[in-house]
Amino acid sequence: MDDSLNPFAAPQTDNSDRPQAEWNQSQPQAMARVRLGLTLVYAGLCCSVLAVLGLVVFAMMGLEDANGNFAPDQAPYWIPALGVLLVAILFFAGEVLCLSVPRETGSQQLVVISLVLQGVAILALVVPVLLRGFGMDSWFWWGIGANLAGALSLLFFLLFIHRVAVYISQRDIATKAVFSMVLGAISCLIFYGSVISIYLVETGRLELGVFTSGWAAAFAALCMLIAWVMYANSVTYLRQAISA
Repeated sequence: MDDSLNPFAAPQTDNSDRPQAEWNQSQPQAMARVRLGLTLVYAGLCCSVLAVLGLVVFAMMGLEDANGNFAPDQAPYWIPALGVLLVAILFFAGEVLCLSVPRETGSQQLVVISLVLQGVAILALVVPVLLRGFGMDSWFWWGIGANLAGALSLLFFLLFIHRVAVYISQRDIATKAVFSMVLGAISCLIFYGSVISIYLVETGRLELGVFTSGWAAAFAALCMLIAWVMYANSVTYLRQAISA
């Protein structure tokens, strides 16, 4: 199989006519900030796996109340939410450092959009805590909103990776970023659509086969995991490329 078509293969380094050569020499501090930013983003990606596992475990704990009724709002979501908040902080700090890229890349606005979506995701985690003080429990929908905002933030950062990779003549990295972005977007739509449909069925608001939605969610989750690995690889490869 041609490595150019393999999204998991290590990128082929193009050493000819790379704009980052001048960038490395003229803006070493900016380069260092971008490298550190990508390192923090990668750390956030790794930590987010643990946060997601925590959300799944605590969601399962709240599937039924004392009477055996479906009660997802009773799950202690605030515990894994702290982990999600830590991940968001890592992403936020890393992306702020990535704003040091040259303006010529045309990628700074993508980082800004990603940062705004990160803020929305954090807000979606904080709001239900405040609402709980008024006797309003809506963890499920706010959790879905936080996850969707976080997913969109990641997609915009992938666009950033793609644009920077093109700027420094690393087409292979840019192609892998596109693979990850497309697969991630499609799988997120299927996964969250399935999760919401299951929730609506279990709460009696929708008539649909939970079994079908469950399998769709499982398949989408697998695709999301693949996209996640490709995302992490793209971050690593870009960091290595701009350090060359």
